[in-house]
Amino acid sequence: AREADARGIVSIGWLLLGYLFHTTGELCLSPVGLAMVTKLSPKHLVSTVMGAWFLSTAFSLYMAAIIAQFTRVEQVAGQKGVMPPPIKTVHTYGDVFGHIAVAAIISAVICFALVPLLKRWMHEESDL
Repeated sequence: AREADARGIVSIGWLLLGYLFHTTGELCLSPVGLAMVTKLSPKHLVSTVMGAWFLSTAFSLYMAAIIAQFTRVEQVAGQKGVMPPPIKTVHTYGDVFGHIAVAAIISAVICFALVPLLKRWMHEESDL
């Protein structure tokens, strides 16, 4: 929201940067996650745990729909289908995505804190 111009429009560069991060993250996480599920699961549970991996993706999409409801803006009173100008809605989006960023940072800190425990579970003592 701080990067918006006087009309409330934000540069397309932010959208492209978001796509870059999402795509890069997906390309890094998915193959490694699937390999770890296969490697660390007991042989008789590999398919079940793999299904749980994909079920977590479905759950994340459900959560995305819930989060999207927080970005809902009201239509202009008395004018069906007319949305308010971006200058009046940019702060709503900025607040929601700011909270998402904070949650992502907290999640990353928790994941990094769990690395020693996960290494012990994997029986690997090598550094990352």
